[in-house]
Amino acid sequence: STFIAQKNELFILPEVASWSNPFFYSIKNKSIIKLMGFEECNLVDPTYLFYNNIHYIFAGKKHDSLYRLYLFYSEDNFYGKYNNHNLNPIVINPSNSRMGGNIIQHKSKIYRIGQNASSQYGNGVTINLIENLSPINYSERELTKIKIKNNSGPHTLNILNENIVFD
Repeated sequence: STFIAQKNELFILPEVASWSNPFFYSIKNKSIIKLMGFEECNLVDPTYLFYNNIHYIFAGKKHDSLYRLYLFYSEDNFYGKYNNHNLNPIVINPSNSRMGGNIIQHKSKIYRIGQNASSQYGNGVTINLIENLSPINYSERELTKIKIKNNSGPHTLNILNENIVFD
């Protein structure tokens, strides 16, 4: 799930691919807001990013989320209508395709966390630097991998201010 602050309100973009199309849940109003553009699509590990006045959602699709990553964008508003990125799938690689945490923006750089599913589900994470992000372009490069020695994991990593949470 992704937490999003938008216009002094907190929303959750939950992982609901097994039973629903994606939606934002408003904590303030305790209500569900369906995202436009995903009426026929369930998304795995959807992750929201607002960048250069564009709303983006990175996600897998139910049938191939372990090795393909898709990108959707809305120039209209937070709720969509979201469009397919013309380079979809933007990543085809089991070592980093599935989202593994929130997008991290730090010192004018953008980092994407991907789960490593190359040998088994969630066997570490890969940190990727997003080098180019727009409605028509996307590129990233792998920076490093993080794995728990002699064990599986982590499969998610989230960083907010001075806090790091992983599982």
